[in-house]
Amino acid sequence: MEQPFKNIKEEIEKKVAEDSTGHGINHLVRVYRLGERLSEQVGADKEVVGGASLTHDLHRIKRVDRFIKPKETLGEVREILEKTSFPKEKINDVLYCVEVHEQFSFEKDYEPPKTLEAKVVQDADNLDAIGAIGVARAFRYGGAHGTPMWRDSDEVSYEEFYNKNKINKTTVDHFYNKLLRLKDSMNTEPAKKIAEERTEYMEEFVQRFRAEWKGIK
Repeated sequence: MEQPFKNIKEEIEKKVAEDSTGHGINHLVRVYRLGERLSEQVGADKEVVGGASLTHDLHRIKRVDRFIKPKETLGEVREILEKTSFPKEKINDVLYCVEVHEQFSFEKDYEPPKTLEAKVVQDADNLDAIGAIGVARAFRYGGAHGTPMWRDSDEVSYEEFYNKNKINKTTVDHFYNKLLRLKDSMNTEPAKKIAEERTEYMEEFVQRFRAEWKGIK
């Protein structure tokens, strides 16, 4: 990781140090690495993607009695970028990526991202929500919010449109309502390929989990 990203990481790490939901510094660094990898493959601006990848989840640590939207943290993101000597001419592009990164094609009011960099940041963030890492993060997030893993029922609380401002009844519900659908929300071809493999893993995991829960496997 090169400058100024090391400086950004240091500033962000202070703010997310107490995160217990799976949105802490390790998540941000993984998204940064995935973003760098995707940027090289599709020709996106690596500085913009890198800056957004490391700052995109500040809203996640600010939830008190409601979910904070990414847009509400843009002022703080700007301060961090300016403090760490990030290229001034690219700050607005970073802020746009942060603002729209948490939008999904299976939401009711979905709007596709307008820049290649925003598409890459979305993809990198969504890729870290699926696969083996995604499974681990889902249960960590559920535990942090007191969400049951599953319940003694074969029914899933599936909703036609995903509502990011609502916590699912169980963590397994979260797989069906969001995680297993993320592959269809990928923007770039490289991300789509990675998402297919990671989603297959999750599908197998959920099936096995439900079978073991009922004691038939």
